[in-house]
Order: sequence, then C-alpha cells, then structure tokens
Amino acid sequence: MINKRAVALGSAVVTLYRVMMVIVIAFIVLGVSSIFYVHYINIRATEAVLLTRHVVDCFAPDGSLDLNLLRDNKGIEVFDYCHISGANLERFFVRVNISKVSGENIFMFEQGDSGSLWVRKAIEVGIDKKYAPGYYKGEYPVLLMEDLNKVGDGKLIVESLVKYEK
Repeated sequence: MINKRAVALGSAVVTLYRVMMVIVIAFIVLGVSSIFYVHYINIRATEAVLLTRHVVDCFAPDGSLDLNLLRDNKGIEVFDYCHISGANLERFFVRVNISKVSGENIFMFEQGDSGSLWVRKAIEVGIDKKYAPGYYKGEYPVLLMEDLNKVGDGKLIVESLVKYEK
C-alpha cells in the first residue's frame, strides 16, 4: 500500500526545489545582463577636450599665431576656419579668445549657442547629471606673429561645450 501523504509531501518538496532553482537561474541571467544596460557613460566631457585641442591646433598649429591672417578674416566662423563639419554642429559651442599676456584682448571669436553655458551652470546645481553638457576651458601660451615677426607672447583661451545629443 502506498502512503499518499508521503508521496504528496515528497512531490511538494521537489516542486519547491525546482522553483528555487528557476528563481536562482533567473537572478543570474538578469544580473549578468544588467551589467550591459545599467552603466551610463558620458563622453561629452571628452568630446569637449578633443574639440578644444582641435581648435587650438587649428589656430596655432606650431605654437605661433599669425595675427594678420586673423585680421584678414575678421568675421570668421570657428567651425569653418577649423574645417569642422557634420550634421550635429548645433550641439557644439566654441569661444576663442586671443589676448596678450598682460590680459589685453586682441580677438574673440565664438560660434554656437552661448546660452548653453547658462544651462551648464544650472545643471551643475541640479541633481541629475545625465544630461549635463561636456565643458572644457583651456589656456595655452602662444607666440603672436605679424608678417613673420614676433610681436610678443600671448594666450589662446579656448572654451568649448558639447550638449546632449538628441
């Protein structure tokens, strides 16, 4: 004679064991797959640094800046002057300030949405940094030249901002 209660109790234990194994396997699969989806990598700050370096290399490729070339192109747009093109140029803002070491401004060029600087400051105060724009401001010493003659030492200050890509 078969003990029906023992069989029912034994099958319940086996079913409980199987359910626990399915739950453990589900947690492992979801845990491993979440590694690929949870992390958010913000590369806008790196884009801003690279954009700044490109603009500096464009204006002063060998560390010297020809002021006559800039006077001839008084109303230049930075992206055209530096051969920066693409479909998403509205994401970028660049300000180039050329001054003497004493602080006297010689030229200032900018292109892009300067209102983005205000947005950057507002987001810095907030909590959510996911949509924060990348920002970099670099100051580089340059040799100021006119007609291949040294005029003096100067500074090339480049400020760049990269907004969130839509």
